Amino acid sequence: MALINPLLIIIASAAGVGVAHVAGFNPHLHELMLAAIAALLASEAALLPHFLKKETSAVAAFQAALYGTIIHLLLFLIQGASIVLLLKPNLAFTWWLMPMYWVTLAGVCSVFIRTMRSSAESTKTATN
Repeated sequence: MALINPLLIIIASAAGVGVAHVAGFNPHLHELMLAAIAALLASEAALLPHFLKKETSAVAAFQAALYGTIIHLLLFLIQGASIVLLLKPNLAFTWWLMPMYWVTLAGVCSVFIRTMRSSAESTKTATN
């Protein structure tokens, strides 16, 4: 379950580099690696509420999903701003960071949706 984000990052990176080569552009691999590392850290940290929750109710799954998406957004914001201010990469970093955010957000949300559906189904069978 936690391996979906590294896989999505690799697929998005490979697709982006492939499109850049076909179009004849420089893929800016250094900026790609910075964005990929930031995406990996933020997306894996966003799954912590999911793994640390003690209850299996639908409410606990919803709260973990809410906290996880907030952690994902804030870590992307903090890491992106820190990298821009401290390392001063060129503009390609921002262009790599944006798709990494959306791709990993989709992965994080898919984990949370699966958890909420399974907890809702277990609640239905427990009440019947």
